Amino acid sequence: MVYSELVRDRFADEETWLIWNGETTKATRRVMPQRLYKKARMALERVVLALRPSDLAHKGDFKMLHGRLRGVYQFRIEAG
Repeated sequence: MVYSELVRDRFADEETWLIWNGETTKATRRVMPQRLYKKARMALERVVLALRPSDLAHKGDFKMLHGRLRGVYQFRIEAG
């Protein structure tokens, strides 16, 4: 089994996994512009390598959501 298959369950959707895996499809282009893929892959790699959410909490672009989205995390990718 390939490493990318082992971490596949860490992603919320197929498109995010495809972007991290370096694939470009019509579906991934709908998620975000292709020019942001490199930044997205770097951020997603941090997520994959993190052992727990607190490993990422010190970064300003990563946060835990609250309310009905409790347990869901998001990170921001700056376009500029």
